[in-house]
Amino acid sequence: MNCPKCGTPLTQNLATCPACGHRLTSGEFDRPARDLAATAKRVVDKGVAVVGRAADAIQPSVDRAVKTIQPAFDDFVKAMKPVGQEAARATKEVAQRMKPVADTTVRVTKEAAKKAVEGARPAMEKAAGGVQDAARKVKDKLKKR
Repeated sequence: MNCPKCGTPLTQNLATCPACGHRLTSGEFDRPARDLAATAKRVVDKGVAVVGRAADAIQPSVDRAVKTIQPAFDDFVKAMKPVGQEAARATKEVAQRMKPVADTTVRVTKEAAKKAVEGARPAMEKAAGGVQDAARKVKDKLKKR
């Protein structure tokens, strides 16, 4: 920045111009920042305008490319449809064949759980009886006091 009165180059730390003594205000230091911001905005605006014009210029080519590729894409989708249908049929067939295995697994698991409960029942009843006896003895001792 230069002194607005005499034009001497200045640093931003000065309060007065060393050449002419002009008192510098903070607004004079803000001016370069405002000028830089305005310049940056103009550069961005021009860049956006250039990109917009470039997009407008290539749009017809993009439209032609899409128009050219679309039939091939449609053919691909049409060709893949039987593959998808076959995959769905095969998956359904596998699921149907696995159903008896799954049903058997559920049945066997239920039977094993039932046997485990039945096997554990006598031990649990014995333990419960022991707890009842112990509780009765404690209760009797408390009554005697």
